[in-house]
Amino acid sequence: MSALEALNWHSALVERRPAPLEMTAEQIRSFLDEHEVGVSWTPASRQTLRVVTLTSDSFPTTKGITLHQAVCRAEAKFKEIDGE
Repeated sequence: MSALEALNWHSALVERRPAPLEMTAEQIRSFLDEHEVGVSWTPASRQTLRVVTLTSDSFPTTKGITLHQAVCRAEAKFKEIDGE
């Protein structure tokens, strides 16, 4: 397999994700209120990192290590779906 074939194969399998946005605390609060987001938190263990999971009807389930990271990813996904 040539390098180009490997790159094409990898590109076909990798999920495309929008770049996370940087949001202020006020924007995060507004986003959570506006989209009726459900938040769950899984504590860290020796084998895994802490995970914050956001769920809503407005965007796909989104995970992050911090609430800030998860909300920024969710906002980016929402904007991608909404076509902004």
